[in-house]
Amino acid sequence: MPLLVSSLSAPDTQIHVLSTTMTPADCKNINLKCEENKILHTARAGVALLPTLLHPKSVGSISLKSADPFDHPVIKTNYLSDPEGTDVKVLVEAIKKVVDIAHNGPVRQ
Repeated sequence: MPLLVSSLSAPDTQIHVLSTTMTPADCKNINLKCEENKILHTARAGVALLPTLLHPKSVGSISLKSADPFDHPVIKTNYLSDPEGTDVKVLVEAIKKVVDIAHNGPVRQ
């Protein structure tokens, strides 16, 4: 995949490709109205394309809530929060690439 941020010397995104199968029962489990929209009437093979940032600029943190080792830590993920908005821009471009892949060639079939 080409670099979306030209200043990097390595890819900035990765697309994870997963083989999937969805049945009408799966639609019901995720509140997707497949039958009403005539999207899915039988089990069908499919693919999931998941773009991922490899070098996010956003920074999160993990800290202790207390001295009690059984207390859960405080986790602040701060996803897509970099001040320049680079993470959002790169991820949007990766999503556009995934949409392009999904609408063309063998994946569409």
